[in-house]
Amino acid sequence: MSDAQSPTLPEGMKPCSMYRIQDPADGSYWDGHFLGGIFYENYRQMGRITGDTFFYDGKDADGQLSFRDGIAGNFRGLKLELRGGMVFLDLVEVV
Repeated sequence: MSDAQSPTLPEGMKPCSMYRIQDPADGSYWDGHFLGGIFYENYRQMGRITGDTFFYDGKDADGQLSFRDGIAGNFRGLKLELRGGMVFLDLVEVV
């Protein structure tokens, strides 16, 4: 991917680093990881970052997108605020 095609990442996120999503309330991790602005679950692309917006392609049991318009939330630096502003999740760099 050329620089012209590279996604715009949230502040603090490094383009070639892997990040996992951690729930600070209980320390648990979501399945999957971010790499280069793309979100993968079990090595399958399931979402992407555009600017500070996280788009998620997952679907519910009825085959509908899990999040309206596919927008799961927004980043504030390395924190992910899920749609509705109720949950803040931390991005943790995997070294």
